[in-house]
Amino acid sequence: MSLKITEPTSAEAQVEANRPIDSKGKIRSDWLKLIGDYSDRFLIGADEFFSQPNTPRTGPPSTKITWSIVNQLPPDVARKVACENVTKIYKMGK
Repeated sequence: MSLKITEPTSAEAQVEANRPIDSKGKIRSDWLKLIGDYSDRFLIGADEFFSQPNTPRTGPPSTKITWSIVNQLPPDVARKVACENVTKIYKMGK
C-alpha cells in the first residue's frame, strides 16, 4: 500500500476518520499499529512534478505531509516503509 497524504478537500474532510493522520498531523494509533504489523507491505507514494527552469512548480505539495508519517514511525518500520520495501519491490540494489 502506498502512503500519500495530501491536504483534504472539503469532501475528504468529512471522512477524516479514514485518514492515517489526525487534524494535527499526528499518526492515528490504529494506523501506527497497522503499518507496524504489516511494515513490509507499505511504502511512500510521493508524486513530485517538475517543470522547465524558472517556471512555477505544479502539483500538490504533498511530500512534507507524507514524510511526516515516516518521521513518526519506529526506526525499523520507517526504514522499511521509506526505503527497503521499494528496493525489494522494484528489485533495486544488490
